[in-house]
Amino acid sequence: MKKMAKITLRITLVGVLSGLCYVSLFLFNFSQGNIQWGVTFSKPFAEKLGLDWREAYTAVLDDLGVRQVRVNTYWDGIERQEGIYDWNDYDWQITEAAKRGASVVLIIGRRTARWPECHDPSWIRSLTEEQKREKVLAILKKEVEHFAKYDNIGMWQVENEPLLTLFGECTGISREFLEREVAIVRTLDARPIMVTDSGELSTWLHTGSAGEDVLGTTLYKRVWNPYIGHVSYVIPPVYYTARAWLLEKFYGTRVIISELQGEPWGARQKELDKLTLAEQFTSFDLRRFQKTLAFAPKTGFTEGYLWGVEWWYWLKTTQNNPAFWNEAKRLF
Repeated sequence: MKKMAKITLRITLVGVLSGLCYVSLFLFNFSQGNIQWGVTFSKPFAEKLGLDWREAYTAVLDDLGVRQVRVNTYWDGIERQEGIYDWNDYDWQITEAAKRGASVVLIIGRRTARWPECHDPSWIRSLTEEQKREKVLAILKKEVEHFAKYDNIGMWQVENEPLLTLFGECTGISREFLEREVAIVRTLDARPIMVTDSGELSTWLHTGSAGEDVLGTTLYKRVWNPYIGHVSYVIPPVYYTARAWLLEKFYGTRVIISELQGEPWGARQKELDKLTLAEQFTSFDLRRFQKTLAFAPKTGFTEGYLWGVEWWYWLKTTQNNPAFWNEAKRLF
């Protein structure tokens, strides 16, 4: 009995010490001062919420005061018919940003932000995978050639989380193909290139060394799991900081927050616009938003792009709830 008691005591002590060591990781604060904040904007998502997307975008620039915008392009909106291109909506967004002295990170390629991740025009469905890849390279080249005339594009983002295959209606992108895409953009324009990855579901080993200048990471604190429901990540800042240090040390790749959670994660596999207001706030309320904003600087990142600006505007203009909008406004 005494031997068993000693073993139990040792196991308990190891468990307690391990727990204390883990908790102590949250005490490390790598903040380098205020983060330079921007937002991500998606025209189709604004429309899905029933918003006038131009009005919403203008409010982001004028009322919120954003001066760094991560703008999505969507292949199915640019090349609805093969070989016929419509750049108008994207030209407008970049031009309006330029009028106000705002810089743009332009997301280009096949897989860009928001569901279903890959935004394929219908005409590529009948093509083989090899033919699709060639068309992706072709649209990527067209996009850079068209948008290169805008001086306020500060950085190109090639694809969005291209190697993350856990969700999205996409054919997987290989590391080799991603490197080809980055190389093509590099030959066409001298501006920095960003590739993005999950901060919670990836090691960054493959994406962080694909030839880009910047790796953009997601930072989420509250997600939905189909088996256990809502899950809050208990991850210390050093988890992000240490990996960022290694990437910069060995590959010269700078890391920023490309997507900081600022909206609910759809429960029961439903998209945000299909959730009730109660479901939305169960997933992500103002308190969680404030805690996420307080956590982000502790990672030591100096630049970040908030996710959810369309939702904040929807809450403000249709639900008489400006709390998220006003909270974010303090950052700009």
